[in-house]
Amino acid sequence: RSRFSLLQQSVILSWSRARSRVAMANAVVELAKTGRSSCAMTGEPIPQGSPRVGFEIWRVGRRCMTYQAPKSFLSRLALNVAQDSRSKCKYSGSPIKAGELSVAFSTGGAKGEAPTLQLCLFEKAAPFLKEVAAMAGSPLKAEALQGFAALSKEHRAAVAKVLGKGSGKAPATKKRPAAATSPGQSKRAKN
Repeated sequence: RSRFSLLQQSVILSWSRARSRVAMANAVVELAKTGRSSCAMTGEPIPQGSPRVGFEIWRVGRRCMTYQAPKSFLSRLALNVAQDSRSKCKYSGSPIKAGELSVAFSTGGAKGEAPTLQLCLFEKAAPFLKEVAAMAGSPLKAEALQGFAALSKEHRAAVAKVLGKGSGKAPATKKRPAAATSPGQSKRAKN
């Protein structure tokens, strides 16, 4: 008997397939291997087998992996437009040019410390963000991201396009065609 349920196994399989397409070595979305990790935002323990998001940060003179619950991670994402070309995407390693859309990953704060921010190109990090949202079991809504309202109309459209179905837009509804009735028939049969 496997220690993971079939649902967890399918999530791991889909994650590993998506992971092979994403080149980031310092960010992961996975099921907790043990019950020893805790959410860097809330301080609450992350039980073994529960989803968690981790990425490397620089802390106390060394690189270390920090973990958060997926919903905590998603709640603090912040969108912005790069003001200059001095930054580098922490997700892909690509330079961030002035005017490009970026997203800030945030971690920390559970023990009163200032949260650490990692700036990433939005289009490079979007597949990872969708995977986190899938593990969290909730759609990633563009309108709910911090900084979305302050973006230009073009950037808001780009975010909604990249996030696709999870952009928070309600699906288009189709009306049912009317039932074909002859002129002498009524819609309801009277007894």
